[in-house]
Amino acid sequence: MSIWCVVVMLLVTVVTHLEGVDIPIRFIPESSSGLFGNNHYAPQEEKLILRAKPANFSGPSQLRRLLGKCLNYTTADYRYTLCPFQNVTQVEESFRWNAYKGVLGVWQGWKITNNTFAAMLYSKGDPCGKKQRLVEVTLECGEGTALANVTEPSQCTYRATLVTKLVCHHDALLVYPRMLPEHRRRWDTIETEFSRGMLTEKGYREQLEDVFVEAGLVKEKEGKESASSNSSVPRFTDIATCNAGFLQLEQEVESLRQTIASYRGNESSTLAPAT
Repeated sequence: MSIWCVVVMLLVTVVTHLEGVDIPIRFIPESSSGLFGNNHYAPQEEKLILRAKPANFSGPSQLRRLLGKCLNYTTADYRYTLCPFQNVTQVEESFRWNAYKGVLGVWQGWKITNNTFAAMLYSKGDPCGKKQRLVEVTLECGEGTALANVTEPSQCTYRATLVTKLVCHHDALLVYPRMLPEHRRRWDTIETEFSRGMLTEKGYREQLEDVFVEAGLVKEKEGKESASSNSSVPRFTDIATCNAGFLQLEQEVESLRQTIASYRGNESSTLAPAT
């Protein structure tokens, strides 16, 4: 209530007391613009700024039902809001003048482990020192749909749990059945080559990740494309490439040894005393 309302109440009280007449009073709430136009001293609503564009929807089709919804989880100090496939925000429930309100992460894709959608990844959040905030959201079976828990195991890295009945079926979070036929065929080939020893462990992981990126399930790691485009740096993704690379390195090492030996021989003859 503004000071002007208090003044009006006092004036009315004095008048009614002097005249001895009860006068009904109807209070009209003051507008947000204030008594004299815009109130520049009132706290302004802070707009949150996304530092990245959310990735397209991907994953189990039944999770499309979560699009357009936002879920809240409140602790004694913070209110967290998860908008699936969009972003995660945090508001500090405090009267401090600099209470935090910001973006913890923007939807980027999935974390895939052992043919399973292990977690939803929300990265590129507000700056936190030299890094950016990020959130991993795991999905668990449960009645209804709710944001059940949010923790911060390390500074500016958050873990959250989304409970929903949409993942209660035993294969609800399996990756392979939700791939297009061409991506499944590539996956089959990679599995076959790895089982026959034609791929290294590193090569197996990299090629499988390439399939997930192409399928739109995983965001490509920053800097990976520029590194792979450098033809002078071979990618040892299979045994044959490793062997060829090893032979090439052996030849280069032997050539360097001969060059050093030749240089040392010339140096010795130059420094030898004349007879």
